[in-house]
Amino acid sequence: MKTLALPQSPVHLQVPGVAEFTATGALINASATGSEILALGKTVNALHDVVRFWIGDILNATAEKVEHGSISQDQCDYFVQTELGLTYADVIALQHVASVPHSARRANLSAAHHRVIGRLLKTAEEQIRWLEIAVSEGLTVGELASSITAGQVTRQTASRGKSIHSATEVVELFLRFKRQLFEGRKEADLNRKEAFVLLAEFKPLADFLRFVEHVAAQDSF
Repeated sequence: MKTLALPQSPVHLQVPGVAEFTATGALINASATGSEILALGKTVNALHDVVRFWIGDILNATAEKVEHGSISQDQCDYFVQTELGLTYADVIALQHVASVPHSARRANLSAAHHRVIGRLLKTAEEQIRWLEIAVSEGLTVGELASSITAGQVTRQTASRGKSIHSATEVVELFLRFKRQLFEGRKEADLNRKEAFVLLAEFKPLADFLRFVEHVAAQDSF
């Protein structure tokens, strides 16, 4: 089996006159101007989102190799779970991002926008149409999802942090979702509207729990 001839540290990039990047840090040139450093920071920050596209494409390519028999399912599982450290939900989300054809993708939209497109739309024509709408209308990720579901552009009018659903409705949906999973179903029987309700209500909590997990994983507190 062929292996990639990578250096001991796979990360070593240079921006002439500005910075040098290694696996453990960014060495900023003392002669770099303030505007150069700000531009560099913006570019590096954007890579967080760009990597989602790259990993999604790698996951889809890996899945194809499994289908063709050149990679075993065990190899794929080890690669995804151990080497990449991805959960099943992570894989599905990234594959949705990369399911949008390269020619249709928009550099001025986030990976999250493309994830919504890949999850809700199956034809390239519809994906392209809604990506163009998202750009021209300046839709947020949530607005894009609700617009596709509604079949027309919709705006989020609820004030930030304020629920537009009753507590009883949210709890009932969550308990039904949880009960179906405990029954052994791979997917819960929720329609799109119900799924968006749960996503809107519980995403802030999920983000907070991921932060807590990150803090708990640190060597010191």
